Amino acid sequence: MNLIGYLSCGYPSLEESMRFAGIYLEAGCDGIEMSIPPVDPKYEPDHIAASMRVALSKCSDYNLYLESIQSFQKQNPAAYTMNLIYGETLRLIGIEKYLEFYFASGMAHLLGVNFDAELTAEMEQAGVSMSATIDFGMTESRIQNALRLKKGLIYLAATPAPTTIIREGCDTTKKCIEYLRNRGITLPIYCGVGIRTPEQVSEMKSAGADGGFIGGSLLNQYDDEKGLFTTIQELKKATK
Repeated sequence: MNLIGYLSCGYPSLEESMRFAGIYLEAGCDGIEMSIPPVDPKYEPDHIAASMRVALSKCSDYNLYLESIQSFQKQNPAAYTMNLIYGETLRLIGIEKYLEFYFASGMAHLLGVNFDAELTAEMEQAGVSMSATIDFGMTESRIQNALRLKKGLIYLAATPAPTTIIREGCDTTKKCIEYLRNRGITLPIYCGVGIRTPEQVSEMKSAGADGGFIGGSLLNQYDDEKGLFTTIQELKKATK
């Protein structure tokens, strides 16, 4: 099972975020989810939204984000890297420029937030590997969206939101993954949201997940690099 560390590009600064990306890989992360900060991080939990706001306040030039990520990828060509970006941010950058960056950087996947159907279609037609998000509600519209995806990954929210109406028979991550497989979804399933401990990582592995995203818990340890390194090592051990 792959361990993916979330990185808020530009936090605490653009240069420092790239340095932390190196620490992630050195400590044992199989890949990195690199986010480019949106103007309004309205879909993020508070601590991640705060990191994005800090990043954008220090650097609002999206060209510098693209250049920094691309430079990191050239230095780490084997890195399994994904880009999280809001649809409105991608449009601010420009579709043609973003696609040039995506392919030149060797990105593995694009994790799009608030993408409309038109933008999603443009990315897929260009050959971008996309993601489909599903939660414990397992709504038919999300299932169909995941089935439609030809390449990419399924992002399963492993912790149900308080407002989520859980589908009957899908009250655990294992049952959710089994349901998705039984519906014919063959793409890799990566779990995220609320995964912080080795025990949770082990649970995701036992549930049949192909990978797990570790987010804010890593950001919260930036002032303790030794502790951050140890945490990642312990999380990675739980994937084996």
